[in-house]
Amino acid sequence: MLNKVLKKALIETLPNNKTNDLICFMENTGVKYYLADLNGPLALATYYGVYIDLNSIKNRGLSEMLIYFIIFHETAHMKRIKRMGKKLLLKNLSTTDFDVFFEHVLGEELVADRYGCYMYYNLTKKVYPKFMTQQLDIKENAERYKGLARQLYGQVENDENKYKELINKFIRKKY
Repeated sequence: MLNKVLKKALIETLPNNKTNDLICFMENTGVKYYLADLNGPLALATYYGVYIDLNSIKNRGLSEMLIYFIIFHETAHMKRIKRMGKKLLLKNLSTTDFDVFFEHVLGEELVADRYGCYMYYNLTKKVYPKFMTQQLDIKENAERYKGLARQLYGQVENDENKYKELINKFIRKKY
């Protein structure tokens, strides 16, 4: 389900012939997408939907191709979250061993980046540049990403309410 506010914003932001294809893709995924004002990330995939901070993306002057990639990347997360289910999601985010937690998070990010590149090519017939991904397959980048992962570590404690609290730290406003 594509939120009407986000759909309108995408049409206004992406004035090219592939916008309808992107919207069609989003409407056919079964994923809930929302326009949001986020605290930190440009987009966020949760068990409850994908939140996209289109205003931050535009205000930072980031490219249209990045908008496509972010949507595909977050869609990959959502597909995997739905497949694993809420119980396993909470368990994976609640492991008490940071290294196991980080390997899970890192693996999910790598899969989402690959899916984002694949879907970008599928839609546009253009290769999405690897340098525009997180490049977490490079050891130095993965090490830097640990700092971000540490901010999430230990907060969920296999409790859906704590998971919701964590999510709400990132969502200032949902439209």
